[in-house]
Amino acid sequence: MSKTIYYFTGTGNSLYVAKKTAENLACDSVIAIADEIKKDNLSCDSDIIGIVTPLYCSGLPKIVSDFLNKINLKKDSYIFLFVTAGNPSSS
Repeated sequence: MSKTIYYFTGTGNSLYVAKKTAENLACDSVIAIADEIKKDNLSCDSDIIGIVTPLYCSGLPKIVSDFLNKINLKKDSYIFLFVTAGNPSSS
């Protein structure tokens, strides 16, 4: 069973979550969305696909939305999304 995690990170928090998740799930690859979005034909045939991204202004960053609209996935893939967010009250 193939497993892939795609991530977008600004400060490194989402990358950390992506790497830890990949470690725990024994993923085949951890791929930066910023690199993948540049491809003309974007597809993934993994059985399990994770997306890790920060929360920007109560939504997904534009690059992540664009990536999700562009990528072709297998219809029977299990897909999950982890969204990271800072805690503004923890200063």
